[in-house]
Amino acid sequence: MAILLADGCDGQSLVALADRLTREGAVPRFVSTTLGAVQPVDGDSIEVDVSLEAAPAVLYDALVLPDGTEAIDALRADGRTLEFIKDQYRHCKPILA
Repeated sequence: MAILLADGCDGQSLVALADRLTREGAVPRFVSTTLGAVQPVDGDSIEVDVSLEAAPAVLYDALVLPDGTEAIDALRADGRTLEFIKDQYRHCKPILA
């Protein structure tokens, strides 16, 4: 399951979701435009597991889009993110927005 991240996201809710998914047997991965860490508006920085370039959308069974205006604006400005979301949609994958 891909969890998209960018600076300014709601980090606490995304980390809590990833923890819950892991407990339930899923394999969530934090995905962003680049490797490194993102700084959410709340909580500690979150380490990115994989970049959009290295992990095409078809590798994931579902997608989680972040909360946070700054994160949404940053992801919206990157064509790779839009392509990733479009591919998830076209492959009829669940999207949590």
